Amino acid sequence: MDPYSILQIDKNSSLPQIKSSYKKLLLKYHPDKNSSPDSTDHFIQLNNAYRLLSSLQYDSIIHISYSSFIHGESLSITIHTLDNIICFHDTLNCQSQSIILSIPPKTSVDSIISSHGFRFKLLPKYHPHIKHYKSNLIIITHLPFFKALLGLITYFPLGSEKILIHISHPIYDKNIIFIGNFGLYDSLGCRGKFFLQFTIINPTSLTPFQSSHINLLI
Repeated sequence: MDPYSILQIDKNSSLPQIKSSYKKLLLKYHPDKNSSPDSTDHFIQLNNAYRLLSSLQYDSIIHISYSSFIHGESLSITIHTLDNIICFHDTLNCQSQSIILSIPPKTSVDSIISSHGFRFKLLPKYHPHIKHYKSNLIIITHLPFFKALLGLITYFPLGSEKILIHISHPIYDKNIIFIGNFGLYDSLGCRGKFFLQFTIINPTSLTPFQSSHINLLI
């Protein structure tokens, strides 16, 4: 059967529209809530149709910085096409073209944006000190041992933002501390949580003065 008919949408529907219709029909035909004999079959058809259409919603994947999801960015990218279809590898038959991809501020991870007749799925670039789960951000930062003992008051740069960090207690290695709702944006425009994970830099040696102060603090 036609997946568009199963999900009761037209062929120009966006991914959010597909998701919305899928969720409504899922509640309607879920076997736990619908006792009709064909509810299970309908439920399976809905899942299969959604998997198919959600996988067809983009032509290529673009990796952008975490800051670009929050603040937006204009990117110049080169794509290779053959008969208006993006090639995954640059071959002799493909044509190269440069396009400007405008990413608006407050863009959520996994968003799909259209440009020059193509649809691009946006994913974060790998960063060795940044992790994310959905719209929540964890940034790994290094802190000298003596600063960790005394807590921390500073401003932390997050793209063009400067976030006040005020931790009044000692910080231990691998501590993950919630800072506030300064994470990425979700599809509803709400920001996720922002955490700092600390890696403490231990001194290679201590002076008698430093040792005495550590004993007082401990």
